[in-house]
Amino acid sequence: MSFSSGGPTPYPNYANAGHVEGQSALFMRDNGISEGLVFHNNPEGTCGFCVNMTETLLPENAKMTVVPPEGAIPVKRGATGETKVFARNSNSQKSPAKGGC
Repeated sequence: MSFSSGGPTPYPNYANAGHVEGQSALFMRDNGISEGLVFHNNPEGTCGFCVNMTETLLPENAKMTVVPPEGAIPVKRGATGETKVFARNSNSQKSPAKGGC
């Protein structure tokens, strides 16, 4: 499956919903997938929005591992160049609603 960052999203309140990580989490939600592995090619790593919000977009009891490119150098606040596992459980934030508030 291939996703690309950018473009409109039905979840405008979530800054990462248009990013590859967010699109992947929403695809998992829409298709009943409980585990995923995402490789992306952003040389600045996984952005801070994705680090902070991806868990919220996942379906309950799901996990997704996000792997940035080798040698990724985070330059923006909150970003990471490391592999990160996102997990959603009953203690996670409320599920997103399409269309915003």
